[in-house]
Amino acid sequence: SDVMKVGAFWQSAMDVGYIDAVGLMPLYETRKAIYNISDIKSYCTLLGQLHAAGFDQLFGIEPAEDPRNSENIILWADQGGLGMPDREYYLDPQHGVVREK
Repeated sequence: SDVMKVGAFWQSAMDVGYIDAVGLMPLYETRKAIYNISDIKSYCTLLGQLHAAGFDQLFGIEPAEDPRNSENIILWADQGGLGMPDREYYLDPQHGVVREK
């Protein structure tokens, strides 16, 4: 049933023991691919793979309600984001350690 699926999905995110046991291992292949970027072609290939997996790196594209006519669904493109909580992380010297990581 749908209720059981939602419950199983919720429980999978709450299994702290499993999450602690596997740590960052599920990200290993992505991390390896990032470190193996050697040229613009490999960068673009990885960017396409990440977008296909749902990670909006440079931009995101999704269907959305048209702000001018709510009866229409349009293709909405948006920037992927800065990656840090706000602009102060880029400008304030005390956040230099965060930027270096």
